[in-house]
Amino acid sequence: MMARNPFPALVAGLASVAMAQNARVPDVRVATEYEEAGFGKAVILGACEIDSRQVNCWTPQGEPAPEVAERVKAYYLVNGNNTLQFKFGAKNRFVVIQTTQPSTSRGWSASWRSSSVDYVNQTASLSVPSGTTLTWYGVSTLPETATIDMDLDLSMVRPPSIFLKPQVGAQAKGDLGEFSIVSITPNKPMDPRNPASMRWGNLGYTDQGKTWAIGVGGPGKSGLSYSFELVKGLQERVAVDKSGKPVKVTDAERNLIYQPGSKYRYLYFQPMGYGTPANGTTIVTNVDPKYLSRIMVSGSDTKLVRFEKIRLDPISMR
Repeated sequence: MMARNPFPALVAGLASVAMAQNARVPDVRVATEYEEAGFGKAVILGACEIDSRQVNCWTPQGEPAPEVAERVKAYYLVNGNNTLQFKFGAKNRFVVIQTTQPSTSRGWSASWRSSSVDYVNQTASLSVPSGTTLTWYGVSTLPETATIDMDLDLSMVRPPSIFLKPQVGAQAKGDLGEFSIVSITPNKPMDPRNPASMRWGNLGYTDQGKTWAIGVGGPGKSGLSYSFELVKGLQERVAVDKSGKPVKVTDAERNLIYQPGSKYRYLYFQPMGYGTPANGTTIVTNVDPKYLSRIMVSGSDTKLVRFEKIRLDPISMR
């Protein structure tokens, strides 16, 4: 007589999770590491089982990885208030990933998920010197699952190829299409008493100072990135005064920049939404446009890298 399963709903739920597959076909399949020249490198260091008393880790092939366990354990000894999430009745593991980006790296936006299970939760992240970050992700699956795949979804910003003068009517054409500056409009002052005036976000200031909306018309492509250059002599400035002029700030002033009443703000240049005007975007900035040398548009490349057959148990347990 077959034993009755006391948790049928749980097993059914986990089965549906384990069977879920990412419809997107990976561009690259690797075992433990992947490097994109000029952008960065990702390495699967292994998987861990963590409970309230110990950390046990092993390589993606199931061999003991005590050095990984020590690094994870050291994190929790220092950050004792951090909590871990588990699913009752499931196999709960933590996949440890190391990413490295050189200081000269171009833009790399990376996100992780699993093509084997739906539940993937970033648990902790630890930065170490030389642009290296150690991150572990919680995964939960059926108790009998032996291996999983992890997907690295990359978006890589290419060098700018469109250059626009910051003035209404300016146009530029290139491999990304045709772009133009449709409008440059001062925004109304933000008033915390008026919610409508806060539509661009508070950014931590009680007195926002001046901001501008720059309408950029374009072809309506996704994956575009917008950046800027300041006029000659101001390129190294990282803050503006309330009139929108880039200024030098001392270390003491920089430490107070988020405090109410600060004379300065960190400069920002933020696309706020796509589709307008003319299928382009609206950029909000606190830099007076007269101090902008040019506005630049970059495209991006995407790539899905699949790290295959990461063992969820050490060899000694199989």
